This record gives sequence, C-alpha cells and structure tokens, in this order.
Amino acid sequence: MDYRCIKDFSKETFPEHRGCIKFKDILEKEYRYWFLAKEKVTSELLNHTSHVDKTDLARSLYGERDLLFRRKRNRTRFQIVGNKLYFIGGYSRAHARERQWRKILKKLLEYAPLVDTDFVINMLDEPCVIKHSCVPLFSICKTDAHEDLLLPNFFGMQTFTDPYSWEQKENRCIWRGSTTGGGNLHGCWKKYPRSVLVRLKEQFPDLDVAYTGFVQYDKRTLPSMQNSLSLGQYVSLKDQCAYKYFVQVDGNTTAWRFVDLLASNSVVFKQESPFYEFYYPLLKANEHYIPIGPYCEDLPQKIEWAKGNDCEAKKISENASRSVRENLTIHDYYCYLWNTLTLYTQLLGFKVSVHSKAKRA
Repeated sequence: MDYRCIKDFSKETFPEHRGCIKFKDILEKEYRYWFLAKEKVTSELLNHTSHVDKTDLARSLYGERDLLFRRKRNRTRFQIVGNKLYFIGGYSRAHARERQWRKILKKLLEYAPLVDTDFVINMLDEPCVIKHSCVPLFSICKTDAHEDLLLPNFFGMQTFTDPYSWEQKENRCIWRGSTTGGGNLHGCWKKYPRSVLVRLKEQFPDLDVAYTGFVQYDKRTLPSMQNSLSLGQYVSLKDQCAYKYFVQVDGNTTAWRFVDLLASNSVVFKQESPFYEFYYPLLKANEHYIPIGPYCEDLPQKIEWAKGNDCEAKKISENASRSVRENLTIHDYYCYLWNTLTLYTQLLGFKVSVHSKAKRA
C-alpha cells in the first residue's frame, strides 16, 4: 500500500507534515490476520456485524461466558459512496458518540477523498471481537486477545497546554478518577487497580490519589465503598500539572487522558495493561513514560527513584511531550484514519452501493 499523508490532498488546510510512514508497521500488523487469511468482507457479514444479537456467544478475555458483542445496539454502520457519507441508524444507543463520528468522518472527506467503502464502528470504549472471529469491526482500543481494527481515539486527544515548567512543579504524585474498571459487585471492587491505587494512600500519605465519584455499583456494594473510601476534591488536568508525577491507570479499558498526560511537562507512571490504542507502539518504556505494575504496587518505589534522579525524570517528560507534538497532532489522527479506511477497503469483496435504510450524514 502507498501510505499517504493528509497534506498530499489539501496543502492549504494542513501544514507540512512528515507523512504517514510512521504508521506503516502499526497498520500492517493490524491487517496481517485478514490478509494472511485471505478473508473478504461481504455485505452479509457487515449486516451481521451491524445487528448481531444475544444468540452469538463467545468466551471473553477473562474466561467467562460472554457475548461476542457484549451489549446489543452499540454499533453504527457507515458507508462512503461518491465521497459522501451515509449511516444506517437504529443499531446504536450511543447517539452522542454516533454524531461525533459522523462529524469526524465528514471532516475527513472534506480534506481527503476515499474510495467507496462500507464499515461498522463500535461505539463502546471496549473491544468486542475475540481473536480469529473474522468480524470486521472498528474500535478505539483492543488487546492482543481481540481482533478489532483500531481507529484513532479522537475523544482522547490533547486538550490543553501545561502552564508550569518542570522547576515550578511540586515533587508529588497526583491521580483523580471515578470507580470504573468493573462491576464493583460483591466486594470485588477492592481488587481493581484503581481501588488498589487509592488505598496506597493509607501507607503513603504523600500520594495525592483519590476517587471523585462512585459509578458502576449495585445497592449492596455502594455502602461498603462509601465506608472504605472517602471522595477527594475534583482537580482539573490543568491544575494537576502543578505536580511532577502523574499516574495512568485503566478504567474499564484505557484511560483517555494518556495523551494529555504525555503532553504535559510532568512524568507519567503508566500501569502495565493489556489494553492499547493505535499510537501505543510509538511509545517506549523508560523513554516516554515510567512503567509500573498492573496493580500500581511498585508506584511508591518508582516515585522515589524519580525524586532521586530528577534530571533523568525530566528527560522522560521532555521525550513524551515531544513525541505528542511530532506524532499525535490532529493531522496525525486524520492521516491514520484515512490510511486505515483505505487499507480496510481492500478487504471488501463486493461493490458498495447505498443501503436502502441508509441516511445521508
């Protein structure tokens, strides 16, 4: 495939850019299974992907009996015909997310033409397609146990500029978030990484880590959570930049703030996790972030290392912010989006025409 940059199509709109060759290896890995298997995407398969119901059962990442698509009505089917966008409504309850994707795709078509294509986007934050399922579904994150095709997470892009220099920051670590990460049922919430992180404060009071809200609980679990955990004050990401150290820990899947944290002038301690987004292969441990265990168990020791090696920690923060500026701009997101849709279209085994139920976006 000839990897192209968005600026090839609209130089007046987008500034000079180094091109999309940086995503070549990532994209080829994404589609390796499909091309090796020589599978073709048929119209019938897309119909099935769009409205698969609860009779389609599979085994989940965690080994429990689960749905291949864990909830019905969480996907939207899009078509691009004659460089015009269409969508087939009625399958997704995530109306706000669907509208956002329509806006993103229409913006892409303003800058770069796409050949006729037909695809389905998962509106959830979590991957859905288990390995070797031959189901063509786009998602914003996945694990190595899933076969979803990755899209850029436009909802987790850099949103602010850090107002503090490294020397102005306080030598402390901060984290704020809600109790996402599972069902929080029957006491299991205590085992989730975010809860383990928050309870570390009992042993290490210097950690400024706290929940700001209780979510995903049942009536029996909420009192236990309220008795064991006190909520902390909400702190905006911009105000959190007054600290030298951030923690990146999963919620239900990846935490969207990662790009913002990397772009700051602070160091990010990233939890080891099976979930990843499209740009993760561009990052290197101990060069762009400091890795910590899956339950943040070694966070206090890693913070002590950073305090004792301030120059090295500062260098890591500089590498991370530079990587975001060079590789994760809005132009990069659209470049990846165009390239992945172009590569995907090669898998189609039918001539795309506007579906009878499709609406013009």
